[in-house]
Amino acid sequence: MGKQKNAFNVYSLWDTYRNLHPLLTLVYPEMQIDMVRTMVDQANENGFLPKWELSADETYVMVGDPGCIVIADTYIKGLTDFDAQAAYKAMLKSSTLLEGNPVRPGISQYLKLGYIPQDKPGEWVWGTVSTSLEYYFADFAIAQMARSLGEKEKYQDYLKRSHCYKNYFDPQTTFLRPKNLDGSWHSPFNPDTIKGSIPNANFPCGGVGYTEGNAWQYNFFVPHDIHGLKQLMGEKKFVEKLRKCFDDPDRFVLFNEPDMAYPYLFTYAKGSEYLTQEMVRKCIDYYFANNSGGLPGNDDCGTTSSWLLFSAMGFYPACPSTTQYQIGCPLFDKITIKLNTNFYKGDKFQIETRNVANIYVQGMMLNGHEYKKFYLDHKDITSGGSWTVTLGEKPKMK
Repeated sequence: MGKQKNAFNVYSLWDTYRNLHPLLTLVYPEMQIDMVRTMVDQANENGFLPKWELSADETYVMVGDPGCIVIADTYIKGLTDFDAQAAYKAMLKSSTLLEGNPVRPGISQYLKLGYIPQDKPGEWVWGTVSTSLEYYFADFAIAQMARSLGEKEKYQDYLKRSHCYKNYFDPQTTFLRPKNLDGSWHSPFNPDTIKGSIPNANFPCGGVGYTEGNAWQYNFFVPHDIHGLKQLMGEKKFVEKLRKCFDDPDRFVLFNEPDMAYPYLFTYAKGSEYLTQEMVRKCIDYYFANNSGGLPGNDDCGTTSSWLLFSAMGFYPACPSTTQYQIGCPLFDKITIKLNTNFYKGDKFQIETRNVANIYVQGMMLNGHEYKKFYLDHKDITSGGSWTVTLGEKPKMK
């Protein structure tokens, strides 16, 4: 294993796993690998991967098991020079330990039922739906790590666990909705409610069942199985409802992490990709260009800034722990990503945009060849080369 140069702290992982760590993996891999090595060191010392470590003190605040996602995303993108077996062991521990597990409260019910019931979670859980959704995603990441390490049975087990989000899908309302132990839906239910998740809290801690958000802001938080969620809703309803998120400023909040990827989800519905191009540019204009401070809110240790950097380049990691980046539209006429050749095959990836004043993709070329997919693979970028995007005034309808 290579020599570690630096140790790091302040791991705001509920925020940063979504885009900061993928950005570092792409443009500063030498930093990201040291950050992962530090995380593994912390697991060896503390017994668990960090959840929200602050200045050498693990706070265990926020929800989910985000360390698993960072580790898997880093490993499958080719940065493997760390103790992967120790990391994998820690991932399995936090996802199976039933007692004395500070990372995954509610895990007993989660493993027994496939969800955490609102009325009987087994222990205090900040937002049963939100917490479970984060666990499903973390389990998907563990599945990807298991597959990379040749653990086929574990891969299948954890992949199956990750699809249990369907337990929360209410076909009548088409929301991911709090559910009780007996299988009934928790009532009353108002998808716009932003308070009630923490009793007697005098701040908007989240609607009942949700963490720092409401049912709208978590309704599409299944990054690892958007196609599965689309099938549950029906494609037309999926697109229609996703659009409704952007009709109300309280339903889509860019600087609140759960829905950060939502502008990019239209790329999963054929013929609706232009809506991603439209929404991403609207977000940049509304949240950044028209904001005197340059940021719409708390940067959360680089998370909001990373959203903007990816979006300016024209692609975004909507599902960390995969190698796929969903395509939006580049913001500048030329962008060059300098690649670290100690880690990657290429030395640079150049993005050129024609008619950059417009927003709708008319055509793309990857290394001189026509490109029709609305995602780039990590290797497409790190192998080096060029990506040319031609924009126009109106959507190119298929």
